[in-house]
This record gives sequence, C-alpha cells and structure tokens, in this order.
Amino acid sequence: MTGWDDPRDNNGSPSFLGGVNFTPSDTFGLASNIVVGPEQTRNTHNQRITWSNVATIKPMDPLTVLLEYTFGTEHQASTPTGLRNAQWYAFAAVGSWAWTERFSTAVRTELFFRPGGVENTRFCGQHSRAQRFLGEVTLAGTYKFTKMLL
Repeated sequence: MTGWDDPRDNNGSPSFLGGVNFTPSDTFGLASNIVVGPEQTRNTHNQRITWSNVATIKPMDPLTVLLEYTFGTEHQASTPTGLRNAQWYAFAAVGSWAWTERFSTAVRTELFFRPGGVENTRFCGQHSRAQRFLGEVTLAGTYKFTKMLL
C-alpha cells in the first residue's frame, strides 16, 4: 500500500493494511481495519496508525443502520504551530430505508475531532487551529438499475 489517501508513493516505504470481518448473523456484522506505516512525504520514520470499525445492524426489514468509529495517531504530524504528535477521532452513523427492492434513501452524519489543531488539509482544506470539530449531514437516494449498477 502506498498511502491511505494518495495512490502515489510519497516516501518509498509502503504501509500495511489489514482487516477482519465478523458476521455472526444476517442482522449484525462488524468490520475492523487498520493502516500502519509512514505516510509523510520523504519521511519513513514517523508512523501513522488509523484504525476503523464499522458495525452493520439490521434491526428490521427494510432498515439498515451503520455505526463507524475511527481512531488515528501520527508521530510528529504537521500542525499550524509546527510538528507534534497527533490524534484524531471520527464517528459516523447511517440510517438507510429500502422502500422497494430497487429504491432506498439514507441519512448520514459524521463528526471528526482533532484535538490540538492537527493539520487537516486532506479532510477540509483548512489549517485553522480553532477548527477542531468538523461535522456534516448527508441525505441520499439510491436507485439500483441492475444488481451491480446503482
């Protein structure tokens, strides 16, 4: 893997990507993934770790709920005040309702928290130290033209 957010290799040192899935029933599933490695340009020493977990819950037909938690940390990350160790957290929730076999609607909300003002230009294009919380709500409609085309 060359980077979680960029297909080009920026430092000659690949990262590790691993994951496990646990699906004990048709109504519950859990996926956990981790990316570990140096992600800074021309730097192979400072490690970034991003761990993401997604639970899929189907409490009743036609409702599906997804809950996601992501934790990240990086040694000597770029911040508006210089280099320092950083952490960030993200939470997301999605509720999807299948009106028919082909049409569904969903609402998604996310919260991204970065204590200490870590640079987040990859996420929102800003360097503001004060902007430590980012959030959004998305409404979506999906139509399934075929089994493999949405």
